[in-house]
This record gives sequence, C-alpha cells and structure tokens, in this order.
Amino acid sequence: MARLFDGINDDLVCSTGALSGMTFGTVAVVFQMQGAGVSRALFDPHSSGGSFLGAVAINDNEKMSWYAGSEVHSGVNLSAGVWYLQVARKATGSATPRFSGYNYTSGAWSHANGTAGALPNWTAPGVSGTIKCSFEGSGDWFNGEVAVRAAWSNLLPWSSDATGDALLVASGLPFSLQAWLNRAPSALWVLDQSAITQNVIDSTGGGANQSSLVGTAVSALAAVRVRRGPVRDPHRAHYWDAAADRGRGELEHHVRGGVRRRRRRWSGRRFRLARPMIRKVDRCG
Repeated sequence: MARLFDGINDDLVCSTGALSGMTFGTVAVVFQMQGAGVSRALFDPHSSGGSFLGAVAINDNEKMSWYAGSEVHSGVNLSAGVWYLQVARKATGSATPRFSGYNYTSGAWSHANGTAGALPNWTAPGVSGTIKCSFEGSGDWFNGEVAVRAAWSNLLPWSSDATGDALLVASGLPFSLQAWLNRAPSALWVLDQSAITQNVIDSTGGGANQSSLVGTAVSALAAVRVRRGPVRDPHRAHYWDAAADRGRGELEHHVRGGVRRRRRRWSGRRFRLARPMIRKVDRCG
C-alpha cells in the first residue's frame, strides 16, 4: 500500500523529532507523481510558527530540487505515473546538492549534481517545527503516491559525489527496508496504513510522528508495495531480503500483474546476488 495525495490540499504534517536540528543532510523518498507544471513538495521543514524553511520537492519542470533560499535542481526529467526512489543529499555550508534516482520501470539509476551551483544550509525547524508535504499548508501540495520517506539529519550516509553514487547503488535501498534501517535514518515513514485513521509513525522511534493530516487516501493498488514480513522462506523462495524474516519488510515493484524483485540464491549461510528478474505471483489488488 501507499498514501495517495490529490495535489489540491492533501497534506501530511509530522513532528520534527530527531530532525529538529536538521540544516543539511539526506532525504530519500519512494513515490510516483501525477500532474505537471507545478511544484510538488515531498519534504518541507517548517518553523514552529509555520514558516517555510526549505524543501526537497519536484519543481514545475518535473525535476527533483533542493530549495534553500533559492532552488537547485537535477537535470533529469521525471515522468508522471512512474515509480521512483529519489535520494537528495547536501553537505554542510555552501554546497551543491547531489541527486540520485532509481526508476522502478526501467531498473536504471541516474545521478546528477544540482544545477546553478551551491546552496546554504537550512534554518533548523526546532523541536516545535514540522515536516510537511506542502508550502506552508497553502500550496505546492504533492500530487501522487508516496510509499516510503526517510531523512538523515546533518548526515550523509552516501557522500554527495560519485563515490557516494556507487555506494548508494550497492546499498539495496530500492528493494529492502532493512537497507534503509541499516543506514540509521533520523526519521523513517512507511506509508502502508490500511486506513487514514491510522497515524503515520516514525519507524525509528525518533518521534517524527504524524501530528495532523488533511485528506489523503489509501492506495491499495500501488505499483510499489511495502511488505513488512515475514517474507517467504529464503531456502525455497530465494527472495531478496532475508532480513525481512525478522519483520523489516521488503519493497516490491508490481508489473503487469507480477512482481519485479531482485533475488538472492540461497547457498548455505550466505546469499549471492542474481540478476533482476520478474517472477509471476498473485495479481495486484
């Protein structure tokens, strides 16, 4: 499942928790967008008074962007209706953000420095601040579906250069929730609630839990689903994420009624990576 945002006034507002001091760092989101020609917020820190402090968003030219007084964006165009993992990271001080994205349809990564140069740090939102999917609750509402979102406050688990790109590709982030947890995010939101009456909780325990909600809907037919495990026995099913047997879950990409997964072959105590493949399972929905 995932959470559907209508792009009109739907908003998920979360407390800052361990993100209260965030002025730079890393934001990762699994989503598919709808609409075109407007900014769509994915991670917007706000002050306790509701003032906008910065953003990781899709800009009105369909590119990932980082905003801190001005906007720097990736040169890679995104397409409506396609599921992506996008990871934006910025070092402290005057620094150029780096954008990496995984396309679940093509199975390809892209990496790009932000255009137009360096940006300063954000102002920290503070303990009474919030994280929104909008600009001050009055615009830039996200339009589409979000499955997972995480942030690393003042941290770069993958450096903002080509070295970080290679480590990110090797991390398994598009396929396994355990891979996200292995990098110890400051906040992690899994939007797999079966009803919007169930609050979105920060899975790290850091306290960045849902504080308010406007609209949204549960998307039961999301093309990327989060499975919280246990997944099938790796001895027999050979699924990607053996750690999901401990309840961490895995990410699935549903294609034409089947599931695209990376797989690992079981060989005693260790796994070895096999090539991606499509394995027919029960139909979505």
